[in-house]
Amino acid sequence: MDRRRAFGWIALTATLGVGCFPDGALRTDAGGDAVSDLGPRDATVTDVGRVDAPGLDDVEAGLPGDMGVPDAGPDDAVDASDSGPVVEGPACEMAPASAPSRLLLDGLTGARDFAFDGTGGVAVAQGSTVVMRRGSDSTPVTMVMPGEVVALRYTRTAGLMLAVVNNTGMGTSNGAIYQVAPGATTATVRQGGLRQPGGLAVDADNNVWFSDTAAPVVDGGTRFGLIYRMPAEAGGEAARVVVTDVPSPTQLLVDAAGRYLFVARSDTNTVMRVELAPPDGGAIGAAMEFVGGFSRVSGLAQDECGNVYVADEIVDRIWRVPILAGVSVRVVTDVRGPRSLMFGVGAPFGPRELYALSSMDSTLRGANVVVRGVPQVVPAR
Repeated sequence: MDRRRAFGWIALTATLGVGCFPDGALRTDAGGDAVSDLGPRDATVTDVGRVDAPGLDDVEAGLPGDMGVPDAGPDDAVDASDSGPVVEGPACEMAPASAPSRLLLDGLTGARDFAFDGTGGVAVAQGSTVVMRRGSDSTPVTMVMPGEVVALRYTRTAGLMLAVVNNTGMGTSNGAIYQVAPGATTATVRQGGLRQPGGLAVDADNNVWFSDTAAPVVDGGTRFGLIYRMPAEAGGEAARVVVTDVPSPTQLLVDAAGRYLFVARSDTNTVMRVELAPPDGGAIGAAMEFVGGFSRVSGLAQDECGNVYVADEIVDRIWRVPILAGVSVRVVTDVRGPRSLMFGVGAPFGPRELYALSSMDSTLRGANVVVRGVPQVVPAR
């Protein structure tokens, strides 16, 4: 990028303006204020219907040629296993203060979570049904589970993992983690005996992390959740508890470099950060608050610059929070009821686009945030 374009970009970003929250609003552990809150009245939401929904092969996550950042093509998705230290460079510095979203899929009634398979497909959890879509398929593949699918993630080699809870038996160990092997359409139980499964994540070493949000009552009435870790491949090490001090753990995110586990607490609507011990990945410290002040944390994701993205479903906001310190930015402003977050992986889902389900519109939407995302896993092709 030449000097004139660089100064032009700085001038453009300076015009966006950054304000401050009043005391008690969104906060980080660094003590910095977040950007000014845009209330629901001043957030412009474009009404989209089925007519203007582009086909999956129309997705383009490109950037203007004068921004100095290479366009993200379909073959250069980030492999989480190769992720090193936090990246510093033009893309990290040029990430926009806000990014509009666009419609990818609609008609996703009751959708709660989604995951990309790395080869152009996306699986969406809709109640007890998992719908697996691909742009070239005329009819999606559907799979019915014995309960509500609350979370799902693809592993690198072992297929799809699903967290399922049987609502008729809540609290009586009727929840389980299921596995659907590559190419299969039936699921097998990998871990049973859970009371109320919550979050699900896959790390760069192909380990599966999952939480039980309704563990037995201990310590004179305190109900702590449990977070487990197990290898994705069946027949390996059994699932073991690695975190016990986070009540009501729901959304999970493992830092791509294996340094931290981020956990959303549904009781306080905060995100906690737990330090991990390499190479075994167990917790080595007490859970510390990372960022708080939310109404309902409904999704977590991470980009290559080390930022954590947090979806707040109740108030229609998606925030970008630096992994160690800094100011939180409301980066996506027009997704109504954002639920579940993931960066794209596998054409046509661009690695520079952050995708979110809209619980209000029953849609899947994508927003170009300039920096590349770090998918929780890139499945084998």
